[in-house]
Amino acid sequence: GQSVIFRGTVWDADIDAVQLAVTWSSDKDGQLGTSTPTTDGSVSLATSELSSGLHTVTLWAEDEVGSGCSDAILFSIGTPPLLTLASPADGDVYAAGESVLFSAEVSDTDDLPGEVSLSWTSDIDGEISTQQATSTGTAQFSAAGLSTGLHTLTVTATDSTGLTSDSLASFRINTPPSISEIALEPAPATTADSLAVVVTGATDADGDPVSLAYEWLQDGVPTGYAASSVPSSATSKNELWTVRATPADPYAQGLPAEASLSIANTPPTIQNLTLQPFAPSSSDILTCTATVSDPDEVPVLSYSWSIPSTGQSLGTGDSLALDPSAVSPGDTVQCEVIATDGDWATDTDNATVEIQNAAPQISLV
Repeated sequence: GQSVIFRGTVWDADIDAVQLAVTWSSDKDGQLGTSTPTTDGSVSLATSELSSGLHTVTLWAEDEVGSGCSDAILFSIGTPPLLTLASPADGDVYAAGESVLFSAEVSDTDDLPGEVSLSWTSDIDGEISTQQATSTGTAQFSAAGLSTGLHTLTVTATDSTGLTSDSLASFRINTPPSISEIALEPAPATTADSLAVVVTGATDADGDPVSLAYEWLQDGVPTGYAASSVPSSATSKNELWTVRATPADPYAQGLPAEASLSIANTPPTIQNLTLQPFAPSSSDILTCTATVSDPDEVPVLSYSWSIPSTGQSLGTGDSLALDPSAVSPGDTVQCEVIATDGDWATDTDNATVEIQNAAPQISLV
């Protein structure tokens, strides 16, 4: 089906070349056509009708008295090989150092599959292989160590007549990104702290952009948190929290990196302490009220009463019935509160009030 141009030269000692009758023929297809020579004897014939196979193409020139001569050449018409590339598929991505399977199916109307030569060529690494097909038409091999980057693979099949066909595919050898260091902050952390992950050295050897995906585990059990931080409300004392960060470029994921820490105890905090009444006399009952914060538990509160100026102890408990024999107007009474949690962490606060003079009362007249 491909157009072929045959060219030749004819001449005669007695007449001009343009007067010669010129015909072209094939031993397989018969007469192909005629030509009229030019003044210098050049003749040509273009045809796309030759059948497949080896032809003896003959050029015949005849003069006006029927004398003639000929010349002939051997010329082959063939069918290009049929080539189908099976692997790698267009767009496939492989990790650096990974073995890549190359596979193709070959057939040819003129040759056996094993007689068709193959060339596997990358635009980055050059010719990778010349692996040919088996008798069943399958050509297959594996190769590792290919250069990183986007490869355009060209497989060229050439049969015994020199006819060729090509098949192309693009595939990528990718270096996955990596993380050099990961940590959780703050360290140590308590239940009052939000946890945040700090990743350094998230790089890609191929220069591709790197994204990070996060997974948080509580005592080894995955949670629903997927951001770079976890709020303090999610944590409790003595829990082990682990963050797993996985780097990814546009083509593949890298190996994940992990960091862990245990949630430490949060000491209790006395936020407010009040004494009532605000102006007691020496016979009143004092009440000490404390507001305490502890995200881990309810701490134990202990109270002690004293006169700081003399160091005199007046008792314990959150209330105190004043005794006129022990306190006098002008004395300062102090309530000290100690909050203690289960880890024996404490917070201390105190409040004072001055004892006022009590007016006399007439009980009987």
